[in-house]
Amino acid sequence: MAEKSKGVQNLWLLAIAIVLGMLAVVIYNVHISAIRNENKQKRIEVIKVTKALKIGANLKDNIMERAIIYTDDEGAADHYVAHDRRPALISGKGQTVYLPIQKGEFLMEHHITSRQSGGAASAISPDLPTNTINIDDSPGQLLEPGGFVNIKGLFQIKETGRYETVRILENIRVVGVGGKRLEASTMAAARNAGRAMTNFRTITVELPPELSLQLDNLKTHCIGNFTVEVLAQPKENAKKPSVNHKLKSMALSAKPPSR
Repeated sequence: MAEKSKGVQNLWLLAIAIVLGMLAVVIYNVHISAIRNENKQKRIEVIKVTKALKIGANLKDNIMERAIIYTDDEGAADHYVAHDRRPALISGKGQTVYLPIQKGEFLMEHHITSRQSGGAASAISPDLPTNTINIDDSPGQLLEPGGFVNIKGLFQIKETGRYETVRILENIRVVGVGGKRLEASTMAAARNAGRAMTNFRTITVELPPELSLQLDNLKTHCIGNFTVEVLAQPKENAKKPSVNHKLKSMALSAKPPSR
């Protein structure tokens, strides 16, 4: 009887050893895969701003820190300010900021590049068109040009027939609220940067060209206007924005106008 019990115990130990061995192999493969994917991506040392800055502010060493990002975008390095430029940015009074910067945001070339001749459009990021949307429930002073939002809407989901409020796009940069826009670098812009509108029903956001068209299509499917969630700061290492998977089919075509 004791020998039989011992045999059963040995089988259990063998089974546990096999399971642990398989688990170790899985963890090892996942780790190796992560390393390979990381090696495929471009490693960039950038500057993270640790304090929100308004137009006309100056960069100081104590509000910047080194950060590392990985990206598949070959041209990304041209848009981020490299960390090795930090000494030049803090020389003298410090580099002037020409666009608002949120706490936790990475320093980009357009933050420190003066484009006064471009008027209001000079505040828009390169290669990103804008899209103006109507919203319900104005967030008031919580949202200013330069802030980030999630865009939501109420939809009837085709696959289920159910009505759901869905986050359409996340971590989207706002360049205008109501009639107030990000401005080029002028003394007037610097003085007005802190004055938020308390009530507005439209916002203007930056989106990649294909997403801008998809959002226009979704406007026709949305029940009522969009709403927004205001983010305290942009998400770090956020993926490129994309439409929520529940809305992919609707985003490809507009709803026919009612007659």
